[in-house]
Amino acid sequence: KRSFPQVGSLSRWLGMIGGMQMKKNIRPYWYTPNGLMVKSYSNVTHKEYIDLHLANRAVRVQQSEQDKSKFNVQRTKRKMVPDYVHSMDAAYLQRFVWHWHETYGHPISTVHDCFGTTLDHAVTLRKELNDQWARFYSVDHLARHKAEAEASLMCELPNPPVIGTLDRERLGENPYLFC
Repeated sequence: KRSFPQVGSLSRWLGMIGGMQMKKNIRPYWYTPNGLMVKSYSNVTHKEYIDLHLANRAVRVQQSEQDKSKFNVQRTKRKMVPDYVHSMDAAYLQRFVWHWHETYGHPISTVHDCFGTTLDHAVTLRKELNDQWARFYSVDHLARHKAEAEASLMCELPNPPVIGTLDRERLGENPYLFC
């Protein structure tokens, strides 16, 4: 807990940047380490309900329509952290699968953030997952996002939560990180 930013702090920080982007009519976004631009936002939704009464029964029908010209600020801020974490997981997965194939050519199977291989390569997989995870997070991706956001918003932003405190080497050796 002392090494990772707390989710609430990350949510407030990303939400603050996202709010500033929305005020400038920019869809909140960031880049993954693999160069993919991820946009994370929600639009205002208008809902209409129609009640149909037939033969002593009522059926409610809902129609939703998005107003693409307006952001739903609160929903956008709530979804930014999960979207950010999932985009980073996907970037790590993509990099790891490429590394595994190029370096070893051993079989690999992935589902979301789970990795598997044949039993004869399991020890190598665990060692490589730890090593590549530490390498992936040797770059402070939040600091990078801050710099990119400052350039697009043309203003100075506060530092990300607990910047520079993640001891990636120590976490990379954690026997419970990849079991």
